[in-house]
Amino acid sequence: MSYSAVLMNNTPSIKGLGIPLLLVAMLAMMVLPLPPIMLDLFFTFNIALSLVVLLVVI
Repeated sequence: MSYSAVLMNNTPSIKGLGIPLLLVAMLAMMVLPLPPIMLDLFFTFNIALSLVVLLVVI
């Protein structure tokens, strides 16, 4: 067995960390205060994404 194969088997997998990291980010956004410009950007992105979904469905 080669050295690279041993390294590949012993490294921790980060495949299943997407959803937990997303949940932590959502909780952080709810708990930590965001600057008004960030709130405006998130609000604008939310409306734009909603319009895209509506236009795709129609």
